[in-house]
Amino acid sequence: MKSRTKRKTSSVGQKLIEGLNEALSFELGEREDLKSQVVELPPEPRTFKPREVVKARASLGLSQVHFARVLGVSPGAVRSWEQGQKSLSGAASRLLEILELDPKVFARIGKGEVG
Repeated sequence: MKSRTKRKTSSVGQKLIEGLNEALSFELGEREDLKSQVVELPPEPRTFKPREVVKARASLGLSQVHFARVLGVSPGAVRSWEQGQKSLSGAASRLLEILELDPKVFARIGKGEVG
């Protein structure tokens, strides 16, 4: 016959329970001493039109294949963006925003100067 032993809550589990109890107390107005922080989120990446994708690629003097490699996407993705068949993902849009801010970074990646 197996004996049943009472499981101990791990220290991580106990800290989570304590934190949730503190948050509940704060929400119920029983505590006011908890620290809080407001964080401003950046805006969503902007939408790029097909001609802007072509312009971004041309600014680096890269072929679609090379530009795709620099961005870490397939050449088909670049082709479909430039032809207006597909929209860029949020991550790809953010990369093009970074490209606009600092083209030198992408030029260095294109030359294999990173990693």
